[in-house]
Amino acid sequence: MPRRSLFSRRALPEVSKILFSIANANRAELSPADYAKFSAPFDKRFFAATANAKLNFLHLHWENEYVDQFVDFQAPVVNWSVQSSGVSVSTVRSRFSQMIATGIDEKNYKDLSSERIRNQWQTARNVAGSNFILTPGCSVPNYSTDEELSRLPQAVGA
Repeated sequence: MPRRSLFSRRALPEVSKILFSIANANRAELSPADYAKFSAPFDKRFFAATANAKLNFLHLHWENEYVDQFVDFQAPVVNWSVQSSGVSVSTVRSRFSQMIATGIDEKNYKDLSSERIRNQWQTARNVAGSNFILTPGCSVPNYSTDEELSRLPQAVGA
């Protein structure tokens, strides 16, 4: 029986959505040159194998000097935390034409008022343009209450 690789298109025939998190595109993990040499080829290979998925999210734990390494990834949506990375919405929009997903400060989410959430949404949307999905930059705290979580849809009128 032939071996199937995770990177084989045949191994993933039914995939329609993927959230692929890259957590090593930062100096705490790898230098930009080491990321390009040791991780990027495999990350790109994975995306090439899943190119037919309709809604791939590329979730990045990155820093500014790594941004250009992801421009040619075949991900329909790029997601990251502005607060954790320091990579601005304007930086990403200037280099990526595809959908970008970010905007809400997940680190301080529990303390954000509906008004502050609405301001973050409007600011990110104004910079990102129409190819934009409002999301927390990363995961909101696991211990967030239902009341805290409900502030986001209330703030944006969802």
